[in-house]
Amino acid sequence: MVPDWLYHSLRKRFRYPDEIKREEITVMKVNMKPYDSEQIAAFINVDMVNSVFVIFEKHGDHYDEVYCKDSFVESVDIIGAMEKDQKIVLTAGTSGTGYVESYHYVIRYTPEGYQDVWDGLARYFVSHHIAPTDIKQNGTISFDAGGNELYYSLIKTEPKQEVTAQLYKYNKQKHKYELAETYS
Repeated sequence: MVPDWLYHSLRKRFRYPDEIKREEITVMKVNMKPYDSEQIAAFINVDMVNSVFVIFEKHGDHYDEVYCKDSFVESVDIIGAMEKDQKIVLTAGTSGTGYVESYHYVIRYTPEGYQDVWDGLARYFVSHHIAPTDIKQNGTISFDAGGNELYYSLIKTEPKQEVTAQLYKYNKQKHKYELAETYS
């Protein structure tokens, strides 16, 4: 069930709010802080252009918006099996005639608030109708158990197959994942 406050908050973001249907909103409860707290992550894709992902944090008896990305949402993954210090991987992007482009965004709570602490290509495709040949690239990510090491691999399959793998480590002072090693 989508709460009224959330439904109305998302409707305000769109030019035609009457097109927003409550049943089209995806909602999940998370705890991205290292102590007991509550956030609500929600998104709606009306179409490839009119889409939004938002995180709200509970303050007393109400929720405040703490993060927003206006982009078509392909997937949302919660990283962290514990009930605290969870991270979100948002895979979002755009497409058009003959192309698709999307990115993985890793969102964490930092002392400066909720931020993208890493991003990398998730999928890129250009049709041979637009380019001389199909161009295909796929990026995948995974994490260690604590979410402090991020493993990224990028596979380019056209015009020539190439694989690159990278290890990133979370820098707690800079609040970013930094490249530690590259494997080819």
